[in-house]
Amino acid sequence: MAQNTTRFSQLLQFTLIFILVYLLTQMSFRYLFPAQYGPEKDLTGVVVTMMDATVKGGHHPEIMIKNKTENDLVLEDRCPMPPFDLWLKEDRGPNTQLIATSTDLPCEAVGVIPAGTSQTVSLAPWKYTLFSEYGQYSAYLPMEEEGDTEAQDLRTVTFTIYEAGTFTQVFRTFISKPLLNLLVFIASLLPDKNLGIAVIILTVLVKLLLFFPTQHAMEGQRKMQAIQPQMD
Repeated sequence: MAQNTTRFSQLLQFTLIFILVYLLTQMSFRYLFPAQYGPEKDLTGVVVTMMDATVKGGHHPEIMIKNKTENDLVLEDRCPMPPFDLWLKEDRGPNTQLIATSTDLPCEAVGVIPAGTSQTVSLAPWKYTLFSEYGQYSAYLPMEEEGDTEAQDLRTVTFTIYEAGTFTQVFRTFISKPLLNLLVFIASLLPDKNLGIAVIILTVLVKLLLFFPTQHAMEGQRKMQAIQPQMD
């Protein structure tokens, strides 16, 4: 009787462990591979998803367009407007539609997305012109054939741009922005405004600036190595 009880307990324990491992595996697959195992695997048509629904201030959103149809998806060139209709959600009052008349970087059209494939669209050209405010945004992919409400919902995403932390702000204020401004200044002085040469010049200047502190640190390290036997 005791032996049967032990076997039943072991069998029950094995079953519970198997169920737990199965559930954790399914949840992990759904989180890591939503296109293959998540709810999106059964969707058809044109589906738009965010690469990251929360974007740190100073960074740019990235949106993936999935063409789950049997035909190639042709998107018109809307430059300098982005390929999406964008709105900034207001706490009070109607949402504000964002209109771009210029870009921070060269604007490139998405073009053609073949059937059964996907393409990631970077909104870096509009990082400062359209996303300078913190808050919640929505993006909608317009098409010639709008379809029903469900199809339009599949082409709509929301994301939030939030303020960077204190450490990131200090790093940008005292390191990133000064170096970027210096790089732009050097490039403006060159005859052909060659950015590659400006990067080389900036690198040499930084190396010269850090030369003496580096030498001083190495000298201190050599002295420590010299007295290490006596300390031991």
